[in-house]
Amino acid sequence: MAEKLIAVDISGRHANERGEYLMVCAAVEARVTAYSILSVERLSIRKRLMRRAPQLGDIVEFIKETVNGMTAEVIISEAGEFFNEPEWRIESILGKKVRYLESIGERRLQHLAHLITNEVRTLLQEEL
Repeated sequence: MAEKLIAVDISGRHANERGEYLMVCAAVEARVTAYSILSVERLSIRKRLMRRAPQLGDIVEFIKETVNGMTAEVIISEAGEFFNEPEWRIESILGKKVRYLESIGERRLQHLAHLITNEVRTLLQEEL
């Protein structure tokens, strides 16, 4: 059975050579099964430049902005995206159900979001 999910990923949480944090967040809304991605329905990409290390509140707000308008009820991500905080804590801030990766299909969807953030961030760095 397919489930509609939003996978999120952020690239750039480490300082660049100028001490800035050029972050890119991608949210991919898709239908997935336990083993595969069936269809991608929506993609949202945002960038943010910070002059200090991002904190949990910054990350949650960035993700909240990126998933705005998406209709899936569940956000999936790696636990490290939210500083390994418990899912219930992130859910209470985001207002959506959060689930750390469980199935192969979820891992594939999150990997897609990860590839997008890395490539977009690389392109942005080339422009700087």
